Amino acid sequence: KHVFVEVCHQHDDHNFSSAPHTLDRVREAISEKAEILFVTLVQTKDGVIFAAPNDNLENISSGEGCPGDYTAAQMRRLRIKSRGRVTSSRFATFEEMLKLGKGKLLFKVTRSLECAEKLEELLDRLDAWESVIFEVWNTDAVTRGYTGRIRKKLLSGEILVTACGSNTDVWRMLPECTAERNHIKMSDGNKEFPGRIFEALMYGRLPDDQSGWAKALDDGVTVFRTNRAEDLVRYLRKRKRRVR
Repeated sequence: KHVFVEVCHQHDDHNFSSAPHTLDRVREAISEKAEILFVTLVQTKDGVIFAAPNDNLENISSGEGCPGDYTAAQMRRLRIKSRGRVTSSRFATFEEMLKLGKGKLLFKVTRSLECAEKLEELLDRLDAWESVIFEVWNTDAVTRGYTGRIRKKLLSGEILVTACGSNTDVWRMLPECTAERNHIKMSDGNKEFPGRIFEALMYGRLPDDQSGWAKALDDGVTVFRTNRAEDLVRYLRKRKRRVR
């Protein structure tokens, strides 16, 4: 009966005034009582995880090249572009974001596979496994991409996972999780396996309107990524869904 509405996307300038990839965005999300903040993870050449797109920094900041070309100290000196203009805002490390948002926000992380080893160390050190939702795109990422305890936790259902696509695609991409999901449903309240699998509505897969929302609900989607949060919330309430 519960549906999560995700409006805190990394480039969401419609709903938020602060620059993306910053601690100000985390503070604003918390003040707006958001539940989920989407974060793209990158790793500097000296192994520090930042929140930033893994593309040409010239498009989003005062720098150029890719984040992997920079040290953490160099990344900190870059200034972020927001709405096409260079601002005084600076990139935050994911550690800083976790410390600020732990217990207040869920961070849905993408590109986590590329920094999995450092991410595992960070989540252990901050005891922040329950603060992260892992976004995965295909079965290979889970079965062969991730290693160590991240993979174990993904397959056991101990951590939150979101797979992009319709309900059918979710089980095709994560077949190993199907049985565990059923086990979790049958063992409601079992502290050993608190994880859930969210199915996310993706742009381009279904339209961001009532026709797309209706199809997604019928397919069992429980997390919606939208640019029309107020309209979607009104629609979901008409459908007698509890919205978070």
